Amino acid sequence: MTAVGHRQRLGSVARTAVRRLSGTRIGWLLPIGAGRVAIWQVCVLAVLATGFRITPVTVTVMAVAVLLVAATSVRFGGLCGVEWALVLARFLPRKGRTAPAPTPVHTLARTLRVHPHEDRVGNRAGIATIDGTDHIAVVRVAPSAHPAPSMLVSLLHRAMAREDYPVSGARLVVWAVPASPWPVRLHWLALRYRAADAPWAALARGGGDEGCRKAVASAAQRLVSDLAGAGCAASVLDASELGQELLAALGASPDPTGPGGFRAVETWRHWSSGPVHQACFTPRTPDDAVALLGRCVPDALFTCTAYSMTRTVHEGLRTTSTVRLGVPKDRFWCTPERAASRLGVGLLSSNGRQAAEVLATLPLA
Repeated sequence: MTAVGHRQRLGSVARTAVRRLSGTRIGWLLPIGAGRVAIWQVCVLAVLATGFRITPVTVTVMAVAVLLVAATSVRFGGLCGVEWALVLARFLPRKGRTAPAPTPVHTLARTLRVHPHEDRVGNRAGIATIDGTDHIAVVRVAPSAHPAPSMLVSLLHRAMAREDYPVSGARLVVWAVPASPWPVRLHWLALRYRAADAPWAALARGGGDEGCRKAVASAAQRLVSDLAGAGCAASVLDASELGQELLAALGASPDPTGPGGFRAVETWRHWSSGPVHQACFTPRTPDDAVALLGRCVPDALFTCTAYSMTRTVHEGLRTTSTVRLGVPKDRFWCTPERAASRLGVGLLSSNGRQAAEVLATLPLA
């Protein structure tokens, strides 16, 4: 076999292995991504190129190869050494930044805007935009309904698969508060439309920002119809309702935390805007993603679980799951980490990424 043929066969084997290992439980080595396999191949080829002659160059190449393989292979806390270094490099510039914002939600998404929308038959919707490219509509399940999370996830997958109402992302958020005899739960389903992914949907509705708003509002109304068909009452949030529901989902204090507005503090382990420590976690095993939805920790003020879907060019449909717990700052004996252990599944802490993960648990798809 020629060298080119061997490389092609090796690349094919690597891609097959990566596909088989996708969705694997996150351990000290697995899952193995394509980038990691490529680094290993480079290290092996570099060592082979030395001919194993005992020279200073050979020793140096072998040492660098071993360190590089170790830094990109062995996981602790869900990430390898190189990934933790990148997380730390991104976290340090944010540390200590507490610029005021008009609302607690804007401390996480400063470019968030909510626009009122009304269609020709009078259906109102609040359309959230982030960075001017993503248009998001949110559906709230009626509080009297008690849907199974698996059913809601199935409907979101159906919404992602529709071609007449194309969306780029979807998210289910379940917010649970301890109560007697059963926890109180709120359900939101968010749909995100991005014109770059399906420009024809906006053009068919007039184009521009107005066309984008009509496209995502139509998709949300279709989702409400699907929910009604499943026996679950729901409605699309209008602009004023959307702002209030985002505050409720965040679980932050409605009172300004300092002069000039709201301020948030992000540490390595927590995020807070007010008297509550919030911490996020992800399931170690992807199979637990749906099972976690709706769970409630009695020791926490609230438990927020989110299941997100995003369509990517290379990976197809990508799903992620996040858990957020809120505990009072004055309960030193009950940390979010200790409360999370009562969920009954293996979790990984989102250290160094708390603000981004808190945003990932809001109904903003």
